[in-house]
Amino acid sequence: MASKCHLLDLPDLVLHNICEFITCPFDLVHFGNTCSRLREVSLSQKLWWTVAFQWCKGLWTFIKHSSDSEDPREWMLYVIKQYTRLPNETKSECFFSNGEKWERSESRKFRFLFGLLHLIYKKEQNEYPAIFFQEWLYDIGLYQRIGPRIDYTVDNLQFHHDDILQLSNLGEAIDRDLYRIDHPHKDPACYIKQVATADANWLSLFPSGVHGSMCPFLMDLHLNCTTCEKYGFQGLAVCLSLVIEKHVEAQSNIFKLPINKVSNFISTFCRHFVIEVVRNLPKIRSSVETQPIKSAV
Repeated sequence: MASKCHLLDLPDLVLHNICEFITCPFDLVHFGNTCSRLREVSLSQKLWWTVAFQWCKGLWTFIKHSSDSEDPREWMLYVIKQYTRLPNETKSECFFSNGEKWERSESRKFRFLFGLLHLIYKKEQNEYPAIFFQEWLYDIGLYQRIGPRIDYTVDNLQFHHDDILQLSNLGEAIDRDLYRIDHPHKDPACYIKQVATADANWLSLFPSGVHGSMCPFLMDLHLNCTTCEKYGFQGLAVCLSLVIEKHVEAQSNIFKLPINKVSNFISTFCRHFVIEVVRNLPKIRSSVETQPIKSAV
């Protein structure tokens, strides 16, 4: 007869190793809230340092409101609190003529990821694709499909007129389209786009760019493709932050470093570096004789 072993019977080191597989701050908090012993194990600064670096990679220059706490757990939870974006008052339900129903659901993790999306794409409108301009980025909803009848994975899917109306009204696309004032008879189908999705990834809502999805909210956090969509001075700052991150991670005593000071150092260094580049840019351009290269610089 196989012996039974309760989770709490395991040594602290084994429990800590189990926690190392939890890369989501929300899951790590929930795991620690199970009981006092698991909470004590999950409070490890090493665990939260790892989580913070995974979730903030490439984002240090965007995070402006962070905690002064040196504890990585408190620091990360403060960032989550600051950048969790509350949902707008869009439709909570959507009914289709074929009997399918969509019900809006919410989670704190979802709202935080959406907040990071706003954080990145609200900076400079001329640096990002037009569809990500702040006025376009009104809301993204998470819906549960009840009685699904439509197969969205079918190639060249033809939407029924009722489906088009329901989907376009779901995100208030028609009401928020300023161009519709001049084009009142615009076809609602213009607001609907079928995108190829991965069965294993429920976040695959937008088409992919050269380096993966163009939307950081839709990316695997471990791939950190966010930085690949940046260019110009902001892209330079992001690339520099990645280089500094690697140097910080290479330190043997990384988990003993105060995370608030590391965050401030990365963002401050990147900001001053870009300022110096801007100041010396005319000189750099004048030293380049080839016109195509000069234009690129």
